[in-house]
Parts: sequence; C-alpha cells; structure tokens
Amino acid sequence: MSALLQPSRASRRARSLACCVGLFVLVSFTLGYAGSQSDSPRIQGFSNRLRKSASYVSSGGDPENNSPTGTSFLPVLPPAKPLSATQHRLETVDRLYRMGHMNWLDYLEHLDDTGLAPLTKEAQRWIYEKQHPSQNDCKSTKKFLVSEGTEQIGLGAYLHKQGMGLGAALEFDLVFVMNDVGWNNGQFDFSDDCGSFTRKLTSLECFAQPLSSCDVRDAKIGDNAYQFARDMWGSITIEDKTYYKDQCPTYLRQKLEEHFDGVSLTDAFFKLWWRGQSSAYLSRLNAQTSDALLKLRLDAQLHRTWSHGDGGLPSLGIRYPMPPGTMNLHVRHGDKASEMTLMPFTTYVDAAEKFTSENPQVAVKRLFVSSEDPGVIADASRLPEQAQKALTSPANHWQVYTSDIPRVDSGPFQQIEKYGPTTMTRSWYLQLWMALECDSYIGTRASNWNRIIDEFRCIYVDKCQLPYFEMGLEKDWAGYFW
Repeated sequence: MSALLQPSRASRRARSLACCVGLFVLVSFTLGYAGSQSDSPRIQGFSNRLRKSASYVSSGGDPENNSPTGTSFLPVLPPAKPLSATQHRLETVDRLYRMGHMNWLDYLEHLDDTGLAPLTKEAQRWIYEKQHPSQNDCKSTKKFLVSEGTEQIGLGAYLHKQGMGLGAALEFDLVFVMNDVGWNNGQFDFSDDCGSFTRKLTSLECFAQPLSSCDVRDAKIGDNAYQFARDMWGSITIEDKTYYKDQCPTYLRQKLEEHFDGVSLTDAFFKLWWRGQSSAYLSRLNAQTSDALLKLRLDAQLHRTWSHGDGGLPSLGIRYPMPPGTMNLHVRHGDKASEMTLMPFTTYVDAAEKFTSENPQVAVKRLFVSSEDPGVIADASRLPEQAQKALTSPANHWQVYTSDIPRVDSGPFQQIEKYGPTTMTRSWYLQLWMALECDSYIGTRASNWNRIIDEFRCIYVDKCQLPYFEMGLEKDWAGYFW
C-alpha cells in the first residue's frame, strides 16, 4: 500500500518541471510590472536586481560568461531595457531636485554624455578628486587658496568669479576654500547665518555641498595658504606664477585639445567652458537646499499657469516637471542697463513665435518666464489672450508659466536688502532649476545669470544639444563679458 502512495520518478520530474515553469512565469510577470512602473527609482532598482538574480539562476552557473556548472533549465533573461526619452527626462528632473542627497559623481553618471558639455564627467571627477585629499594631507602637506569673498555683485557674477579662484587653485596644485564669512563681515554674502552658536557661516556653503574635504580652518594665510582677495578681478599671482581670469586649468585645456583633435579652439571657448564647469561644481546644492527647492517647486500657491480662455485669471500650480517642449524665457532687466542694451519682452516673444512656427511638431507654445522685472511677468500673464501672430504656429495661443517670487526691478542687492539674502538666493536657485526643466532657451549671454542657465543645462541636465536663442546685441555679449 505504501508503495502505491509513493510518486513515480516520472511524476517527480513532471512536478519539478511545472515548478520551474511557474517560477519563470512569476519572474517574467514581476519584471514586466516593474518595467511598467519605471517612473519609480525604487521599483527600477528592484527590477534591475531581480533581472541579475534571474540571469544567475537561469544559467545554473556563472552569469558573466554564461557557462553553467550544472544543467541549464531556464533561458537567460534579456538585460533591462534602457529608459525611454520620456522616462529619462522625468528622472533627470527628479534627480536635479534631489541632488543634495546624492554623491556628486554618481549624480553625473545618470546623464547622457552626448547632451553634456564636452568632457563634463571627466572634468568634474578631476576637480572633485583634487578638492578632496585625505584628512591627513589636509592637515599636513596641502596648501590652500582662500577666497575672501567679493564685492557687491549678483550671484551669477559671483559664481563666475569664484570659478576663477577655483581654476587658479587647481592650476597651482592648491585646495580652494572659502572664508566662513565674506569681506566686511559678510556684507555682500548671499545667505543669512546658517552656522552654529560658536561658528558664524554665511558663505556659499550654506546652500552647496562642501567645496573640499579640507576645512578652511586648516588654512593659515602666510603659512600654508594664499589669499584670493575680493579685488582680484583680472588675475591671481602666487609667487612667480599668474593665472588670468579667462584661463582654463592647463590639464583640462590639454584634454579638450585632445578631444577636439585638429580643431583650433578659441580662448572664448575655453573661457565659457570653464566658467560652466567651475560654477556647476560650486553650486552642487546640499540636501537641505535641495529639499527646500523641491518643497517650493511643488507648492501650487507659489506658481501660476496662464491659459487662453480663463478670463485673464491663472490656475494655481505648474505641472511637475513642466511639459515637454516648454521654452525658458529669462529677461534680464534691472540694473543691467549699465552694461548692456535691455531688450523688451516682445523681442523675446517674437523669437519664440518664430521658432514654434518653424518647428511646429516639437515646439508647442508653452513658455516659462522669469525676470527680476515685475513688468515682464505682468506682460507674460497677458500673452495667452493676445492675438495669434504666426500663420504656421502649432497652437492658436500661448500657455505661460510664472512663479510668484519676490521681485525688484533693480540690482540683486536691492532685492536682498528688501527680502533678505537666504530668501532671495533660494528664489533665484528655484527659478534656475525650473529653467533646467525646459527644452529650449531664450536669453542673452551678456547677463551672467542667463549664462549660468546656458552653462548648467549642459552639466546638471543633459540638454546641451537643445536650442538656445541669443537676444542681446552682439557688442554686448561677444567674448561673454566677464
């Protein structure tokens, strides 16, 4: 009787095969579900790990060379499919707003090299490694270049000038650090005190990740450190060596010349490229600032969507991320009239109209408008109700996005005096991050802030191949000013 209850050998083989098939179906279903939910990085990560595990199980041996040590009873599953363009765009924007929670070099690896400024990943890795020696070297062998701060200039110009200091430090094998508080007790710093009871801090590091593994307190001027003074605008001389403001560190210059073999690169190219790389390194936002910007971005009360037919009244909020094809239009007015010819809002809109008419299938009529000039924002809010201009436009009316941030049609320090440094700097970074959500750009490189937008779209997001339209007069932006 007991012999009759024992399963036959053939029966056991059949049950084993059924279990294997069931396992294969379960794994395939799980991978398919995870792929459909690829907007979630957590699910993506699980999906990738599951694929690796399945590949190993299915081969019965070494997954690297697919040479099983036993009997292979399941086919090797194909590798994970790359993200679609839409998924990549969504994830890129999401990572941008979470930058402070990521290792900087890991953050960059997600980006497509073809959409970045040339050699971005290599350059940022080199900067990072030079700026992050061991703690023992920080306190024993390293020498420093210490930034004193700067004079009354805007954040864009400040980043570009500090980038000159970073370049000089790298050129002379120094570590670049900033004083905790800038010149004249931080009069022109961009942050309220974010330090501790025993240490006041108003430098850029209130917003950004540390510039170095070394501490500014490791540097002693006259001993192991040199001063990058606030009035050093044209060059920095250390002992018998001079670094000029339009330079790029020699190592990176040589790498670029090798990359563009046979091309005679101009000084203007090296200048623009290094300004972007250095400013981006300085602006790697920390976790606290990243969280603050994301919260502001998702606050519907802070943003406006202006659409035709709504009676000139906006709806609250702006889609996150902004829809594909949205154009960024930044109008620099304020105190910039002393340095360039201010172009009216209509000049920017005409350029946007022309582009959408000539590219109707990829350029939908959506604009994100930013400016320090409240009049520009008022003009932008009326744009959706204005008559159609271009005959071949893909849409009859514009849709416009704006943010309700503090604005003063003057210089950045008039804005800071009225609203406070931390409030204004966060507002500026918010508008910058929102600009990086867009897919084409209209501005003038005569403005440092416009140039920051242009530079960061080629480093923080992989949008360097997307269109940029210059609105300024050539005499104003030729050579990229300072």
